[in-house]
Amino acid sequence: MKKILLFVLAAAALTTSCKKKENIQAEDCIEAGATRVKTAGKLILGTWQLKSSKGWTYSEDVPLVLLTFESDRQVTVTKNNQVVYKGPYGIRESNQALFLTDSSGKDQYGGTAYLTGQLRVCEQSLTIDQGSPADWPIYGYIRKD
Repeated sequence: MKKILLFVLAAAALTTSCKKKENIQAEDCIEAGATRVKTAGKLILGTWQLKSSKGWTYSEDVPLVLLTFESDRQVTVTKNNQVVYKGPYGIRESNQALFLTDSSGKDQYGGTAYLTGQLRVCEQSLTIDQGSPADWPIYGYIRKD
């Protein structure tokens, strides 16, 4: 019986240690993403590639989506190598959470849903949560540059 228990524990430890690096980074970011506008503003600069789109009832094949955040507060969204949005962005804090905003301070972007929602940004991963997992997606990005 002890041998079986040891085997099960060893198998569980091996399975846990084999998690993909980017999955661990994404989980860590959800727990410890930037909590200040200034920190998030620095971490978000660069190009991010969409890697996942999740939700309880939401399902979408992951298209080739790139977000490029520039230091002059401009963002470019490309989908399947075509620009679908280019314009200003901002980050605001509300109820201890960060949100992407357009130049007017609104959370909604004309032309793309990929920028709308609660923001979690870390060194190598970015999550944009559009709200209720029952009907809106959570987009997961990894740093491309």
